[in-house]
Amino acid sequence: MVAGTESASPDGETLEVDCGGRVFDFEQLVDAPSIETLAEGPSNAVDDAGAPAFDPEQAWKVVFESDERVDLVRELETPFDNGQGDIRTHESRTLERISGANNVPGGTWLLTRVGREHRG
Repeated sequence: MVAGTESASPDGETLEVDCGGRVFDFEQLVDAPSIETLAEGPSNAVDDAGAPAFDPEQAWKVVFESDERVDLVRELETPFDNGQGDIRTHESRTLERISGANNVPGGTWLLTRVGREHRG
């Protein structure tokens, strides 16, 4: 996870983004590195149809990076209303390096998770 300090909203609540069960302080997202910092492997990740895993023109932030997994989060330009007061403000992508699969070459970076997240 990206290092950072917690921030609070004017009413004293911490602003967080829940990224598939991983919760990030909103300030960490603001200060997180952009996708331009990604190594060649994850920056060229694809989905299961071979299309790019993410649009590099969008403001993706790298919130977690290891040799095997990268988590990206970006703020949506227009929040998505999931209904019943569930407003999604962010989108997340998880990229993973695949090994041991018989349908893709070892070391291929694939998009393994996509989600819309909320800021609490």
